[in-house]
Amino acid sequence: MNTPTPLAMMHDTSLRILVVDSDDTSARDACALLEGGGHVTHTAANCTEAVSRLNSIYFDLVLMGVEPPCTDGLETARAIRRTRDVIAAIPIIAFGSTSSPGLGNRCIKAGMDAFLATPFSLPDFAETLRRVHNARVFSPRLRPA
Repeated sequence: MNTPTPLAMMHDTSLRILVVDSDDTSARDACALLEGGGHVTHTAANCTEAVSRLNSIYFDLVLMGVEPPCTDGLETARAIRRTRDVIAAIPIIAFGSTSSPGLGNRCIKAGMDAFLATPFSLPDFAETLRRVHNARVFSPRLRPA
């Protein structure tokens, strides 16, 4: 089985995405939108579940809820980045409301690649994915603070 490359991901290829959010409604909405765009989604409700799924299934991307009640989104990202294997390199895109001051910056400092404001559309997601891909191609991956 061939593993999709980042370049292949940018050309209408279905992605396998882990959606991490303790808010069932937010997770369900994100999955419905992504599946409507042809992507395959799996969910995890917390840090432990997310890391377990990442250790057992190949994912192209993690989409991480970072607002209450998903209180451990930042710590989950840090835990993923602390691993010493291929899991640490998986792109992580945070999603949440822009009403929380500095949330996007806290996500980047925790090791996430981008912040996507909710509600988001498939074009918003695609543009964020393009930015993440371009940043990874042209700059080294930084470890979280």
